[in-house]
Amino acid sequence: KKPVFINVPSFAINVSPVQNRPGTKKKFKPYWTMTAYGSNDWAQYQLDNDVPDNTGNQQDEKEEISQREKHESSFSAGIMVARQLTRHIGLKTGIIYSNTAIGISPQEMYAVKKTDGSIAYKYITSSGYGFVKPGFGLPPAIGDSIRAMEAQHNLQMISIPLLASYKFEKNRFSVSPAVGLSVNFITSVKVKTEITDALNKEAVTINGLDGMRNIFTSFVADVNLQYKLNKRWSINLLPSLKYAIGPITKSNVVKTFPYSFNVGFGITYKF
Repeated sequence: KKPVFINVPSFAINVSPVQNRPGTKKKFKPYWTMTAYGSNDWAQYQLDNDVPDNTGNQQDEKEEISQREKHESSFSAGIMVARQLTRHIGLKTGIIYSNTAIGISPQEMYAVKKTDGSIAYKYITSSGYGFVKPGFGLPPAIGDSIRAMEAQHNLQMISIPLLASYKFEKNRFSVSPAVGLSVNFITSVKVKTEITDALNKEAVTINGLDGMRNIFTSFVADVNLQYKLNKRWSINLLPSLKYAIGPITKSNVVKTFPYSFNVGFGITYKF
């Protein structure tokens, strides 16, 4: 018998590398972002009574200050730098400038003895107290009173936050809730008012208040709602909450815990 030969066709199999297969994720590379933003702030505070008032006013200071003071439109602006460590986990910090405005209704000021032995009228706010010596009339004696008209109270501060974030991302949209702490440095405190008696008026400005802390810590929580314009640039909506862990006052008639709800808009650069 003759041998029988069978021709078997050959097949070439092309195996693509795993990273090029459709549906596989690229390896994540950590990256930095920088965000510049501005926000409108709805500032408020929680008050608790503290040391007794020595001005002769026997009313509940907590209730009296709550009725006398009203927060006005405030704002913040800052730059945040973030490090995205994994697809979901990130850290961010930065520097934020804030201006808090408070309107104060007219109040009666009483003359007290200061620590240096001199006598002056004591002006009390939720942030602390200051002293006023009019340029008119006789020198005040302890227990004398004078009227302070409507006042504008402004606090300016610089904050340095540190937050941990968790990112959810789909297509061009991402949501990144974050929580952390902020150290706040009060850089300027000012009260502008007018004092008056039956015959005289005088505009006064109180720069700096006693009975307040220049540094305090806040709890911070925010949500970064981001839309990606291209590989580098994004726009952001940034709602946030800040709440002081400790009071900003010391040895004042009230303990003051400021807090605020903020809505900011920003732009982010990725590098």
